[in-house]
Amino acid sequence: MRAPACCSAAGAAKPAFYHLSFQEFLAAEHLARTRREPDWFTAVVAVRAPVAEWRLTLSFLFGRMLERNGEQWALEATRDLLATQDRAAVRANPAPAVVCADWLEMLKRKGVNLFDLKDRYAALALTAIADEAPVKDRFRLGIVLGLVGDPRLGDPRDPL
Repeated sequence: MRAPACCSAAGAAKPAFYHLSFQEFLAAEHLARTRREPDWFTAVVAVRAPVAEWRLTLSFLFGRMLERNGEQWALEATRDLLATQDRAAVRANPAPAVVCADWLEMLKRKGVNLFDLKDRYAALALTAIADEAPVKDRFRLGIVLGLVGDPRLGDPRDPL
């Protein structure tokens, strides 16, 4: 019988975190607690948002910073990331647009007024869908598009 993967040859257990969400949460907490230089959040997002594997860490980090800095800060951070996304950028790499979708969902579910962000996001999501971004990314972008208000659906109060 083989020893479990968590045990060393000597039989002593080695600590490990097998669930990635916990690792991503801890990475976000570490960043939130240790980074102090000006614009550190923007710098981390610029480097890590294009890497799809950093998506959940950035979402945990955004949530933590939203608690710390408030809704106005969160709206500005989302606006800044969304401003870096255009059709060509999303075609090349949809990962930052998906991070944007996560942040918008958090804000929407908290009841934050998204102002002009929802229109900008809707246009971006619709072009990504039309350009046939990878299915997983299109799905995520589409879910949040429905949440913020898909302009293709119209007003449900309008008579048919």
